[in-house]
Amino acid sequence: MAGLGLRMPTNHSFVQRAKLFEGLDAASLDTILAAATPRRVPKGGALFEQGDKPCWLALITEGRIKIGHVAPDGRTLAVGFLGPGEIAGCTAVFQRVPYLATARAIEDSGVLTWWIEEVEALVERYPKMATNAVRIVGARADAMLRRLQQLSTESVEQRIARALLRLASEAGRPVKGGVQVDFVLSRQDLAELSGATLYTVSRTLNVWQKDGVVECGRQRVVVRDFDRLAQLAEGVLTLAAQPP
Repeated sequence: MAGLGLRMPTNHSFVQRAKLFEGLDAASLDTILAAATPRRVPKGGALFEQGDKPCWLALITEGRIKIGHVAPDGRTLAVGFLGPGEIAGCTAVFQRVPYLATARAIEDSGVLTWWIEEVEALVERYPKMATNAVRIVGARADAMLRRLQQLSTESVEQRIARALLRLASEAGRPVKGGVQVDFVLSRQDLAELSGATLYTVSRTLNVWQKDGVVECGRQRVVVRDFDRLAQLAEGVLTLAAQPP
């Protein structure tokens, strides 16, 4: 995890973007930063693997990390994509359970890491971190419950639309005529995010592109019509009825 030549921001304003460190003063952040170890994760490299014993908590400083879970039936599910300012490994570290998913860089990335023993010492010293951690773990559990509900109650078209809306909102970059998801996004990624097949995702996106809702290139997606995409996500509009 070295030699990528990435910039590693360590200023207070950047670190405070992470919900784990919200509400901490400058002196506390100085101590937290002093305990951090900068690491590089090359494209395709794993920050941690599903099932491994938790060793560190990571704050992403640059690049993009895909969180993927392999289900008991062998299917790969994309839990999400984390970018600068987001924390990876929180649930495993704070609950002292094996990592529930694999964190893999989809582009050259940089992180700040804290060994699990350092995290525990910091939490004991700064109780606000413990409060923040409870909120983070709770929010992620709620998100997974909503995801399970969507998989069982929504059409595949709704799920694909909802995944695209979330990505465009979290990692969108304004471009001429729309908003582009600002990282390499394959149709397989969308299939894993929405619990659909690659064939269904490809067919659905093709229909949406012809109708002007999205524009798709090689591992690139631009949302052209947010209003109609939101209607698709809510089931108010249907353009490509697909089997789940």
